Amino acid sequence: MNTTNFLAELVLDLSLSDIPEQVLNNARRSFADTLACVLVGSKEPVAVKLAGFVRSNGQGTCSTLGHGHFRTTSTGAAMVNATAAHALDYDDTYSTIAYASPPNDSSELQASGMSVGHLGSCLLPTVLAVGEASRASGEAVLSAYIAGFEAACRISHAIGLLHYRKGYHSTSTLGCMGATAAAGRLMGLSSKQLVAAFAIAASQAAGLRGNFGTMVKPLQAGNAARAAVFSSELAALDFEGPEDILGSSLGFLEVLSLEGGRNSSAIADAPKGGFYLYEGNTIKFLPCANALQGPVESMLSLVAEHDLSADSVAHIDVSLMAPRYRVNTDDGIHYHYPNTGTEGKFILPYCLAAAVLDRKVSLATFTDAMVQRETAKMLFAKVMMTLTPGSKNERLAVHLKNGRKYEAIISRSKGHWSMPFPDDMLEAKFLDCAGTVLSPDTAIDLFAFTNRLETVGDITELVALSNK
Repeated sequence: MNTTNFLAELVLDLSLSDIPEQVLNNARRSFADTLACVLVGSKEPVAVKLAGFVRSNGQGTCSTLGHGHFRTTSTGAAMVNATAAHALDYDDTYSTIAYASPPNDSSELQASGMSVGHLGSCLLPTVLAVGEASRASGEAVLSAYIAGFEAACRISHAIGLLHYRKGYHSTSTLGCMGATAAAGRLMGLSSKQLVAAFAIAASQAAGLRGNFGTMVKPLQAGNAARAAVFSSELAALDFEGPEDILGSSLGFLEVLSLEGGRNSSAIADAPKGGFYLYEGNTIKFLPCANALQGPVESMLSLVAEHDLSADSVAHIDVSLMAPRYRVNTDDGIHYHYPNTGTEGKFILPYCLAAAVLDRKVSLATFTDAMVQRETAKMLFAKVMMTLTPGSKNERLAVHLKNGRKYEAIISRSKGHWSMPFPDDMLEAKFLDCAGTVLSPDTAIDLFAFTNRLETVGDITELVALSNK
């Protein structure tokens, strides 16, 4: 089987009428959540700096959201908006964990996952840039979004566990390939041209987990979207590449799987309902790393239930199945204190300390000033983490100075794909994020717009409302 050609034809043959309503709804929700993250992230230093850089390199016809009415090239807009989408690490995320077969170590797999990453942050800016340039319909944009999502997930399913575990940032590597599928479909590429676009993108799909906790992490999502648009535009000019960059010897799957991938024919495996988005993806309840959501939400529940205060805490014990993000750490368990708010998003002891101190975890938790509080540093030092591989449960225990102890089994957080946000919670998050840039009335109108995306005749209407 020619793996790349199979995927290209799958992407191009997809019809909106073939997509179950459950998948369409999950795609709309992902689209809306990502759009909100673009808007709130547009004011972050990483997005502002990048927008300034792009601005100095010329104008175009595509919009950078949250930066006034400046227009730039399609590649520049995709890069800036994707970087903004991932700037706060508040964007939705996906793992093909439900489709792993068979895991050698189920506890480690459950903790680290077959991570595809934050696909929305790569896909939405790509389809907006391409869609705005061509004045595409909402139906065309939504179907391209779904096609790109499915392409990235199928590649992830085939590439295996070691890709992410050994340090690739799968949001940017796999997101680049998925975004290329979306861009190529929306541009109307032929099957042969899309195969070439995949080959061009494969040599640009890059990103390292060593950049987590810095501006470079969201830039990696930005680069994925930029590369996707660039690759598809070049392929449209009949720029040629190999016939099967995904499945060939020394191709994408063989090299980036680090000898841990499945046979490339796994790309043909159909998930439940025929679509990875059938089950939905995880929309974040808290603005910190995805792997920290459960422990931090469990701590917030203990704080609220028992009216805990920082002064009353003797120490906090956390038992985990596997490490949580090796950011600024010696071994994944013994963490150094974060230097910046961005680093704090990936460091569990800080997030737990902030949950106790502030009784909430919000975007404000991850400013440099909040991280540098002496009270947070003192409580951070009282958090002790241990690994218990093979355990059936992860646990959190708060020991008080008066001898009392309160415990919780760490469970999945709100918004996990297995227990999705109700619509009102999704809307509340959207309005909170979009409201940092738009008026309340405009934010409400924009959210309603995303709920009827496939009925829109021209996607520039949504872009204009997002930049109002």
